[in-house]
Amino acid sequence: MDRAANLRFGTYSITAKTAKHVGQLYGDFLVAAYRRPDFRVDVTLDSNSTVAGTQLAGRVNGRYLFGGPMNGAAVTENSAKAAARAKSPTSGT
Repeated sequence: MDRAANLRFGTYSITAKTAKHVGQLYGDFLVAAYRRPDFRVDVTLDSNSTVAGTQLAGRVNGRYLFGGPMNGAAVTENSAKAAARAKSPTSGT
């Protein structure tokens, strides 16, 4: 059976809980078509960690996978950190 033919793209949610643990964990994941990358980008930071709101310094190196350099390419940065979400059971009275 060809699973790819029956696959629906989109965002899915998953919930996990066990009898041994209180509450449940949940999250979302995206199923999308694979597209071979055209380039590679490596980022090296000058320090191991930082504090929120402080400046980061480092080096960005990009190259096309078919061999050519990306000299002078524009660079933009966007980063985010998300906390894990967990539901606690409600206590009944």
